[in-house]
Amino acid sequence: MASITHYLERRLKLRVNPTKSKVVKATEAEFLSFTFTGKRIRWS
Repeated sequence: MASITHYLERRLKLRVNPTKSKVVKATEAEFLSFTFTGKRIRWS
C-alpha cells in the first residue's frame, strides 16, 4: 500500500484517502458499483 500511495502521490499528483483505500485481489473488490469476477465485470 505504501508503494502504491507513494507512486500515485509523487508521480501522478493524486491524493490517496487512506480510510477509503485498500489493496485486495481484483476478484474481491467492488469499484464504482462494479464487481470483478474472473474474466467478467458485473454491475453491483
